[in-house]
Amino acid sequence: MSRTTAYVRAAVGVLTLCAAAMSQVTQPTFKRLAGLGNHPHAWAGLSQGLDGDLYFTTGGAGFHTGEVYRITPEGKLTPAHKLAGQSKAGLLLATDGNFYGTTPLGGVKRVGSVFRMTPDRKLTTIYSFCLESGCPDGTEPETGLIQGNDGNLYGTTTGAAAYNHGTIFRMTLDGQLATLHNFCSQPNCTDGVGAIAPLLQASDGNFYSTTANGGTGGKPLGTVYRMTPSGVFTVLYNFCSQPNCTDGGNPQTGLMQASDGNLYGTAESPGVAYRITLDGSYQVVYTFCSLPKCRDGAYPYASLIQATDGNLYGTTAGGGGAHKFGTAFRLTLDGQLTTLHVFCRESGCHDGQTPVGPLFQATDGNLYGTTYGQLHGAPGTVYELVTGLAPFVSPVPAYGNVGTQATILGMKLSGATSVTFNGTAAVSFTINSTGSAITATVPAGATTGTIQVTLPTGVLSSNVPFFVMP
Repeated sequence: MSRTTAYVRAAVGVLTLCAAAMSQVTQPTFKRLAGLGNHPHAWAGLSQGLDGDLYFTTGGAGFHTGEVYRITPEGKLTPAHKLAGQSKAGLLLATDGNFYGTTPLGGVKRVGSVFRMTPDRKLTTIYSFCLESGCPDGTEPETGLIQGNDGNLYGTTTGAAAYNHGTIFRMTLDGQLATLHNFCSQPNCTDGVGAIAPLLQASDGNFYSTTANGGTGGKPLGTVYRMTPSGVFTVLYNFCSQPNCTDGGNPQTGLMQASDGNLYGTAESPGVAYRITLDGSYQVVYTFCSLPKCRDGAYPYASLIQATDGNLYGTTAGGGGAHKFGTAFRLTLDGQLTTLHVFCRESGCHDGQTPVGPLFQATDGNLYGTTYGQLHGAPGTVYELVTGLAPFVSPVPAYGNVGTQATILGMKLSGATSVTFNGTAAVSFTINSTGSAITATVPAGATTGTIQVTLPTGVLSSNVPFFVMP
């Protein structure tokens, strides 16, 4: 069985079990956790740390200010660290236990940087862009980083390099950078420009993402592309290839791989959610603003996620009500959309407005997100959506060899009596001081599948399969 087939079958099994176990809630509960104050705007989604708290970045009132924030699931908000430049990107919890992120205007030359933040919230810039003439390494990274299955970081920049249209790069955890692709390196930018979406490493080992412009559609409104780990680049789809651009255009978001093995994403205009196979077969799943007055939302700027019930979740930055300040929604894989919350529903828009960042499912099962706020200065918010999904555990990363250490995130894990990898028990494991992470050795005989943690109160299963590498 191939790695791709094993991964997809395991993922389907995990999500089927989780969906069967979830309690049915017809009306989700929305809660504003915190207002950001002092006019910072939240562009990015949240990430869960080893301490069980959630972390995110903001851009302040000026281009050269930003901050990393920490918030507990209960809503206690704490500034974690100042940034030398605003950030539009989410944070990556890497295998070394540190967070990694980007700023488009930080670094020595103020044209971008990559930083590391340790669990005790000490921040170090590990790379500054454009230290060489002509900026061959690129400038202005606007997207978050991912960690490949080789342990390296991967990301994109939006400017400079040979054609001043951005790059794709690989970087070691200590900051050694290699450029893998220069955008607009093909005539008329048929390979795309505007790499403002993060990369995804899919189950076939290749990297996938989108560009907001360029390509060969009826209008140069962006592409979906694939890149191999060695840097071989292929455009899979050109937006606005269908009459009247009914297939969408100007995608602002990246892709996610669902349990059916396909990739899903959103494109801004006119506003669609789409499915694309790994070989480039494209289909619109849902067209936004299909209801009168766009009550179903419009302008989906944020990436989709797949939660443990197997459904997709996301946000729109517009539409949804009289104020047209956006929505949070649930979308089935066959295109049935349910609006979970309409923003600016509360007096004075206390619940927030204009959610441009993606939702995040924490290991308590609940969804968390941020709002950007008003374009005229009102600050953003952090919110929680309770939809009845059960707690789970999450491996970081979701792969490893027998004998290596696997980190498993969760909440209230103190008292765990066993950890199993697809039914094979780990001989040894440790629980951190906050009870929010377990470190376990992948046992001999383990195979690809669900991680389960046994607690006095029951058994928690992982939200994704753990792939045991040969």
